[in-house]
Amino acid sequence: MQCSTWSSRFFNASESVSERAVEARPCSRKRSQAALVLILLFGLGACGGGGSGGGGNPGSGAGGAVGSQAFPAPHSQCSLSQAREEVLEIFEDLYFFNTDPAQVARYSDIRANLSSYGSVDALLDDLRFGPDRTRGFSYFSTVEEVEQFFSAGEFFGFGFSVGIEPTSAWRLIDVFGGSPADLAGMSRGDTLLTVNGVATSGLDLNNPGTFGPPDAGVQRTIRFRKPDGSETEVTLTKTTVDLDPVPPSRVRVFEVGGRYVGYLFFRTFIEDADALLRSAMAELQAQAIALGGIGIDDLIVDLRYNGGGLVATAEVIGSLMAGNARAGQVFFTYEYNDLVTTQIGDPNNDVRRFRPEAQALEGLESVYYITDQASASASELLISDLNKLNNDHILGIIAFRPTEFIN
Repeated sequence: MQCSTWSSRFFNASESVSERAVEARPCSRKRSQAALVLILLFGLGACGGGGSGGGGNPGSGAGGAVGSQAFPAPHSQCSLSQAREEVLEIFEDLYFFNTDPAQVARYSDIRANLSSYGSVDALLDDLRFGPDRTRGFSYFSTVEEVEQFFSAGEFFGFGFSVGIEPTSAWRLIDVFGGSPADLAGMSRGDTLLTVNGVATSGLDLNNPGTFGPPDAGVQRTIRFRKPDGSETEVTLTKTTVDLDPVPPSRVRVFEVGGRYVGYLFFRTFIEDADALLRSAMAELQAQAIALGGIGIDDLIVDLRYNGGGLVATAEVIGSLMAGNARAGQVFFTYEYNDLVTTQIGDPNNDVRRFRPEAQALEGLESVYYITDQASASASELLISDLNKLNNDHILGIIAFRPTEFIN
């Protein structure tokens, strides 16, 4: 039996670590440096969300609910006792906040009562540092599910994300192309009215049972209203949905007052996004030239609903936006807890720099980030560490702040 456990605040650092992320490992104590680095750095920011109306993370696409976990727990090949033990051991060794005396004392109390926890989720709730830490960034999942999402770029779901508005309406904030929801005629901006005949006002968006587990064949009958007032009822069946991290239809250039402004919607930081981001930058340049310019002057990066993901992908888009003139400059540096620092050596050596990219945007003058409360983790990394290079503007809010950035 195998399992994989990830803790909050940390995300993947490089392609090599990403490959290790999908290696199967038993539910037992393991102390290799690879495992230490992996668990420390990999926090699955793309799969978290925070409450109703939060981010349109792929977990919401899988289950249809914003703020729900991508892979509801318990959902593991481990036994519960094995999973509890491994989760606690990982926190004891690798959690960043282990210099806090209260956090260390908490481990002793939890270990004494470990068998009383009826689920891994309940254990994670007690282990995380401080009550204000975003719950969506700590969850338990199998290696296979992580590989499917971050490497294959797909998930089982209906193919939509939904958020709750101040009026309590359940509004679709994203629909994945070619998904069951898309093929049934659902679109961004539609309002969900009922699920299996129950009004959404009587349902809990964050309850995994509302839209069912992320398994092929799960069905829900959904009634929705279009912006023009027309209503439709459809029965959706969960199947494999392509994450489509950079939809081609949302890569566009506009001429505004003699300036050429690119727009890029970026859905999530996964491996498949790397090549698509490079192609998108080339497309933006080509569109600008077709309009009579010599390239992109300003760039709008739409990070709404983007809860993060692989830091390796953040390095790609960051280098593309920074331009080759800045290749070699420091992008960001990692910080570890004391135990991990002794395992990996001097943390000051773990520096990430902008890399040369053939499709890099040269001479980019301003960047505008469109964000919401779900723009988190790797999205924040991108914004935080590029804003010292360009005339950057954030149009929206970022509410999670799951990590600290060291330039």
